Amino acid sequence: MAEQFLGVRTTFQTDQAPENRIVRRVDDELSLLEPNEGPLITLLLQLKKRSSVDTPRLEWYEDDYVARWVNISAAGAASGVTTFVLAAPGMVVAGDMLVVPGVVTSNAIPEIIRVTAVNTDGITLTVQRGFAGTTTGAIAASAPLRIIGPSYQENDPFPNSKVRRPTAILSYTQIFRTSCQFSKTQVATKTYNAPGGERQREHKKKLKEHKIAINSSFLFGKASETMDYAGTGRPLRTTMGVNSVVSTNGTAVDAGGSLTYKTFEEFSRRAFRYGKNTKLLIGAPIVKSAISFWGFSKLMLSPGETRLGVNIQKVTTAHGTWLLANDWMLENSAQGSSTGFGGMAFSLDLDQLEMRYLNANGENRNTHIIENAVRDGRDGYMDEILTEAGLIVKQPLYHTKIYNVTDFTTT
Repeated sequence: MAEQFLGVRTTFQTDQAPENRIVRRVDDELSLLEPNEGPLITLLLQLKKRSSVDTPRLEWYEDDYVARWVNISAAGAASGVTTFVLAAPGMVVAGDMLVVPGVVTSNAIPEIIRVTAVNTDGITLTVQRGFAGTTTGAIAASAPLRIIGPSYQENDPFPNSKVRRPTAILSYTQIFRTSCQFSKTQVATKTYNAPGGERQREHKKKLKEHKIAINSSFLFGKASETMDYAGTGRPLRTTMGVNSVVSTNGTAVDAGGSLTYKTFEEFSRRAFRYGKNTKLLIGAPIVKSAISFWGFSKLMLSPGETRLGVNIQKVTTAHGTWLLANDWMLENSAQGSSTGFGGMAFSLDLDQLEMRYLNANGENRNTHIIENAVRDGRDGYMDEILTEAGLIVKQPLYHTKIYNVTDFTTT
C-alpha cells in the first residue's frame, strides 16, 4: 500500500518510490544549439570553462599589489615645505621615494621626495624635498604623487611592511526555468516541419530560448541574494553579469555617439592593460561594422573563421588581439530606437570567467529537461528545462566595455 504524506512534497517521497518522470541531461547539447545565439555561454561551455559547486554562494578572494599612487591633501605644499598631509592613508612608509609628476608635455626631471617619517595617523609625512639633487617646486592641491620605491641606508632598522588584504567577492547560482505544455492530442497529432513530433520541436526551440536567457543574465545580471524574498520565507538569488562588473571598475569607454578610431584605440589600450594579450570581444553589430570598415586601412583583420562553433574574426591591434564575435542580443528595443544595448561591446579575458552549476548530494542542477514534471491528472504533459548556475567574473580590471556607439566615422 502506498504511503501517504501531509504537507510539502519533498525529495524524500520521490526517493522512496519510482515515478513516471524522465530527466534528460542536455548541457552539452546547449552549447551546440545555435552557437552564434549567445556566443559568451557557447564559448564557456565549449572551452570547458564550467565546473560544479556544492553551494549556491560562489565566493572567491582577489588581491592586488600595494598602491603606487597617493594624493596630497587639498592644501597642497609650497616649495621647500618638509611636512605635508596626504588626502588619505596611502601605504607610504619611511624610506619611500615619491615623484611629483609634471604635465605630459614636460621633459623636465621631476622632483623626487624621500619620506623620512610617517606620523601614526598614516597621512602626515616628514620628507626630504629635492632628493638626489632634483629641483623643488610647489605641489598643487590634491596632486597625485607616484611611489617609485624605497631607498634605505646601510644597516638601517627593519622597515615597516605593506600589506593589502584580499577582498572577498560573491556571486550566486541563479535558477533558470523554461516551461512548455502540451495536450496529449497535440502530441499524438502529426504536423509538418516536426518529424519527431511537436513536443520534440518545441523542446529544441525552448532550449534555444533557455540558452539566450542564461547568456543575457551572464551579460547584464547583477549578483544578489535575498533570503526572505517578498516575505515568502524563500530565498531568491541572481548571478553576476559582466556589465555589472565593468560598469564600476573605471575602465569603460564612452564613445560619445559616433565612434572614432581614436576612441577605439583608447578602448584597446584599456582592454589590454591587464591580463592576456588575446581576449574575446563581444560586440553589437554597429561596432563590428566599424571594425570591418577600419580593417581596410587601420587594423589587421583575419578572414572570418569558425572556432568552437562560433563565427570569429581575429582583430590585431598594437596592444593585443581580439577574437571578435557578433552578438545580436546586443540590440536596442526596436528598429531605430536609441534605447537598449545596441551600442556596446565587451572585451573579456576568458581565463577570468567561469560558469558554475550546483551539483551535490546526488542532485545535479546543470541544464536538463524534466519531462512530465507535473502530474496533476490533466490530459497533457507539462515539461520544464531547468538550470541552476552562475557566472564568476574574476579580476575586474582584466575586462572592459565601450558603450554609446550609434555610428562610426571613416577616420
